[in-house]
Amino acid sequence: MTCDKVPAQIQREMHNLLQEYMKSKTNKQRREFDSEQEIMRDINRCDSDDEDDPNLVMGMRHSRMQQQFKRDRDMLRRRSSNYEGGSCSGVPRMNRSFTVREGGQQRGRDRMYEPVSTPASRLRAVEIDLEKNEKVKRQRKINTSGLNRQKKKVLKAFGNWIIDNNQPFAAVNSAFTNPLMNVIRETSVDVRAPSAYELAEVYLPEECRLMNEYIGTFAKVWDERGVTIMSDGWTGTTRMHILNYLVYSPCGTIFHKSVDVTNVSSRNVDYYFSLMKKVVEEVGPDRVVQVVTDYEAATKAARKNLMEAFPHIYWTPCAAHCIDLILEDIAKKSSIKDVISQAKSISSFIYNSTWCVKYMKRFTNNRGSCGLASLDLRQILCR
Repeated sequence: MTCDKVPAQIQREMHNLLQEYMKSKTNKQRREFDSEQEIMRDINRCDSDDEDDPNLVMGMRHSRMQQQFKRDRDMLRRRSSNYEGGSCSGVPRMNRSFTVREGGQQRGRDRMYEPVSTPASRLRAVEIDLEKNEKVKRQRKINTSGLNRQKKKVLKAFGNWIIDNNQPFAAVNSAFTNPLMNVIRETSVDVRAPSAYELAEVYLPEECRLMNEYIGTFAKVWDERGVTIMSDGWTGTTRMHILNYLVYSPCGTIFHKSVDVTNVSSRNVDYYFSLMKKVVEEVGPDRVVQVVTDYEAATKAARKNLMEAFPHIYWTPCAAHCIDLILEDIAKKSSIKDVISQAKSISSFIYNSTWCVKYMKRFTNNRGSCGLASLDLRQILCR
């Protein structure tokens, strides 16, 4: 049925447009049907073919399912969309507003009467499962609040131990701090801290035994190249006098022993000779090449007795002690003695006042009084 007022040319054009639309719609439906059939054939072929690569098959199946799912989703959206005006797409005209409730019911009816065995419904179910698996694979964020609380507990425990034992805070920088924490984590919760008796009577002897075994590994080098015994005297603020004996070799310097000579009334030549002879015998006379001691009168006289007892051993005075004695003799000269006296007076004046020390460090780059050696005193006084 046509209108007589419409020209024939316009009618022909409208007829051609309508034919083209119906043809394109038919082609679209045919392509969708062919795609569904191809997906079904691929699914059946992948299930029955065991010789193909399983990873490739699953990848192709997942890609086709995603494409088909997108096409079905677009179709459902177009079918559930409503417009207030009419259109040439065949969607019915809506004369009033389309409520959410009616839209939900309409979509519900579309889903209700959709067969569950169609490829589209199967693909949607597979896509939902894939999305769920993807959510499970996501890495969970670590909750750092618990770690912060645990670290605060450890910090408080370390702080209480340091303060109660009057230890410097730098003690936690020891190389054995983290190994200690690792051992504590590995042991059971019922293990308590060792007592002072266990440390002194159990741990210390065992550690000495291990150290002696370690020093014993140097025996071969000592036999081949020999060693040097070094003696060093030390006097503390309480007038306690200690003699330390060290053994030097290409393997390094090790501590041999200490001797407390505070209560020895007569530290003469015979006494020092007996000490050095005993140390040489403990290390081994065949291993000792030379003995190094200070340049005091008693030890200097004892060297003769030592070289007579062991003709292959050489005695060498300590170079640092010799330089110290040389500087003491230089300081006894009157011209040098006055300069040193003035320097001591300036140093005492500076270090008796805190503000003066801070003022001095402004000109010595935060160094002590040794920085005054390279600084002209007039630079300070002129400012």
